[in-house]
Amino acid sequence: MIDERSKAGDDFPARVYVVARTGWLPWETLAINYVWASEAMVDERWPNPFTEKAMMIAANTGAGGVGQWVRHRRDVRADFKAAFGKQVDRISGYAVMVDGDNSNQDATAWFGDLAFLPR
Repeated sequence: MIDERSKAGDDFPARVYVVARTGWLPWETLAINYVWASEAMVDERWPNPFTEKAMMIAANTGAGGVGQWVRHRRDVRADFKAAFGKQVDRISGYAVMVDGDNSNQDATAWFGDLAFLPR
């Protein structure tokens, strides 16, 4: 098992990365990474090991749901507030990722439609 909280283990078979700008400059951003973790509890949150500007949130964990479509609904605004103590009213972008480069592992994930709805 890898330590997903370390740089060497910062790999997840599925990740949705949501970014919000916090200033005028391009690097003034914060990010939430919704990940499919190996062992973390669902909704568990921890700092990204590469930057203090990103927070990890376990949306799924373990082998449950592997090979099935899994649907999630998150309050992104509330997640940013809980993670960083800042009100985020607009996201600047998002990415979907399958990530195994740090621990040299392979993974496959399928992503369906993503929608960000106003409150």
